[in-house]
Amino acid sequence: MVRNNAVLALTLFTAGMASASVPEWVRQYASTTLNASSYDDETSAVILLDDQTETVQPNGEIIEKYRRVVRILRPQGSEYAFFPVHFSKDQKISSFRAYTLTAKGVEFELKEKDAVEHAEQEGVYDDSRFLIHSAAAPDPGNLVAFEYEKRLRPYLLETVWGFQERMPIVLSRYTLTLPAGWEFTDFWINHASQKPTSQAGNVTVWEMKDVPRISHEHAMPSWEAVAGRMALHLSGPGMQGRSFRTWEDFGGWYNTIAADRRGATPAITTTVHEVTASSPDFESKVRSIALWMQHQIRYVSIQIGIGGLQPHAAGDIYRNRYGDCKDKVTLMSTMLKEVGIDSSYVIVNLDDRDAVTPAVASHSYFNHAILAVKLPHDEFAEAPAAFTDKSGQRWLLFDPTAEHLPVGYIEGSMQGSYGLLVKDKGELVRIPLTKPEKNYYNFVGKLKLATDGSLSGDMTMVMAGDAAMHHRALIGNRSAGDLHKSLEHYLNEQFAGATLSDIKVENLDEFDKELRVTMKLKATGYAKNAGPLLLVRPRVLGHLWGSLDSKPRLYPYEFDYTEAHNDDFEIELPPGFAADELPRPVNTDVGFARYTAKSEVTGNILRYKRTLQITDPEVPVNKIEDLRRLFLSIAADEKNSAVFKKVG
Repeated sequence: MVRNNAVLALTLFTAGMASASVPEWVRQYASTTLNASSYDDETSAVILLDDQTETVQPNGEIIEKYRRVVRILRPQGSEYAFFPVHFSKDQKISSFRAYTLTAKGVEFELKEKDAVEHAEQEGVYDDSRFLIHSAAAPDPGNLVAFEYEKRLRPYLLETVWGFQERMPIVLSRYTLTLPAGWEFTDFWINHASQKPTSQAGNVTVWEMKDVPRISHEHAMPSWEAVAGRMALHLSGPGMQGRSFRTWEDFGGWYNTIAADRRGATPAITTTVHEVTASSPDFESKVRSIALWMQHQIRYVSIQIGIGGLQPHAAGDIYRNRYGDCKDKVTLMSTMLKEVGIDSSYVIVNLDDRDAVTPAVASHSYFNHAILAVKLPHDEFAEAPAAFTDKSGQRWLLFDPTAEHLPVGYIEGSMQGSYGLLVKDKGELVRIPLTKPEKNYYNFVGKLKLATDGSLSGDMTMVMAGDAAMHHRALIGNRSAGDLHKSLEHYLNEQFAGATLSDIKVENLDEFDKELRVTMKLKATGYAKNAGPLLLVRPRVLGHLWGSLDSKPRLYPYEFDYTEAHNDDFEIELPPGFAADELPRPVNTDVGFARYTAKSEVTGNILRYKRTLQITDPEVPVNKIEDLRRLFLSIAADEKNSAVFKKVG
């Protein structure tokens, strides 16, 4: 599993393109007419055929054949003229072709030799590759098609039929052919269960017609999390070690392939004793080893064969000083064991909290590994990343690849999702949500307003949890000059004429402490004069409201993580002004979030305080109107001004 699956750039390739005859299975779709005006503006292409055939061999290998026909409707649909096919030493491509049939009847064909090969350049060792075809003339009205055949040697006998995409599909077909004595179990995700269209002997066919496209919505879950799909678990004679139907079985399988990887070498033992020499108790030992892992072991993806699933030996990881997620978990688990602390693997999806479905024991949507440290009952009592399994045992989650997050926290992208705790058998567990008060981003300002409307004073940003992690990564990769420019750019998006000086960053490398950024601010023309009145915006910095369009929402809205954002601004007013009108207090509570704001004047000080607390990062469709009300409330408050009049 890799921590980050980079999106490959698709390179246009037309060399070797020549006029040729397209096959009949493509030609039969030439007469299919589609009216672009019958689709919305975001439908740039229609997939006329999506046909996948899997023929399973008695030894568990699979011959996969695939055909695809696409009608380009709009210029943006040209992206569907690109088609990548993954291969590795366990997935061999035997044929791969692309075809174009233009609206004027011109035909083009591209063969395997015309495809471009791309590699994922994330790791030192990686045998994963893509062959990418770019069909000729992807113009509106034209037909493009692709077909390939490849032989797969899967380590686990599971296949997935994804019958819903970003564009509508007229016909999606999946055909499964099994050897004698084999069986399958089908699981349906984001779609009602469907019976096979036909079933004769050992050949089973499913078809889906007129499948709607997945519309893009701001802050929606990933398209994989909402797309309809079917997972198939296969089993046959002699395949007991490669078939599973439950989370318990999958966890047991993973425990088997990782069992002999956590053996300590003398060098590991020596380092553990050095690292924990000044760590007298359980918590300090865990923190010391975690900090060593974050600073000493680089993240490098290593994906060769079963290496995409099986971790390397702890001794090799220690010696090389690099490894991917499961490798870093393996080494940290080994080091903890040397000081008497037990731990286990947890397999998760790093990028999408909705990708793993509890009802379907599928390994296909896991892409990351983290560590669960076995806790005595009273250790890490307040840690946001602690949870209890069904036996009553407490665990602490930690991601050794998260280089700027302290022990006790887990990244927001995983919070609320499901992970597989690997013990003797697997147990699907819910990764806890961090309470907002543990995951905060605060602005504090003590400022002074001059008679000419200019503003100056001290600003402080204080962060913990995910906010601190992201800013530590951002600040750590920037020079002082770049940081200054970035912060000034942010300020000038809030109001023009802002400049900064004396920027200071505290606790950048001390992950267990708050990250603090202090600075001095100057801004011309902040307050506005309107005759005898002075208009002052109490909210100095920060935009907290999100955007929702007016169309009915189809999918949940996702915040990045739970959070408490707190602002506390004090503005000293120029002499000779008294409050004439202050914005009304705001208190909007929608269950999953609450927003409060209040402006008040004491003497010559205008004080503005507000808090946005997000307690659940996923807002279901039936609460979208509540979210809209929250955003409108925040937007209105942020635009409010306090009005002061001259006195005396």
